[in-house]
Amino acid sequence: MAILAIASAVRHFAERHLANGNRSPGQLAAFAALGIFLAAIAKYPDRAIFVRARPDLKKKTVPGHPLVGNMIQALTSKENPLYVLKACFDEYGDLYTLTIPGRGRIFVVNNPEFIEHILKSTLVVLALSQSLS
Repeated sequence: MAILAIASAVRHFAERHLANGNRSPGQLAAFAALGIFLAAIAKYPDRAIFVRARPDLKKKTVPGHPLVGNMIQALTSKENPLYVLKACFDEYGDLYTLTIPGRGRIFVVNNPEFIEHILKSTLVVLALSQSLS
């Protein structure tokens, strides 16, 4: 729904400002870039760009900013970068996810039992894949 509203607003803006037809290629490129930027914000409203939405993790995903995800939260705590992780742990518990541009979705696990399960499962899969090759 938000995409349709943004598209309608961009269309109305473009029709109003491009009505006389005497626009330079630079202005047309600027309008196109603005439209692409607004569409990207509509598609990625609370996560880093190119990170797929995961409705099944909605309660365990730390909400971020459009296009940059949780990068701003991580960069704002220069004195103590672990403060962000501690604050997320206090709010979301033993398992939560962050989104960072260029890295995608990052799962943060703070429970030793979960980590042991992950490591054992990974070793079993690794052993099976080596025996099959």
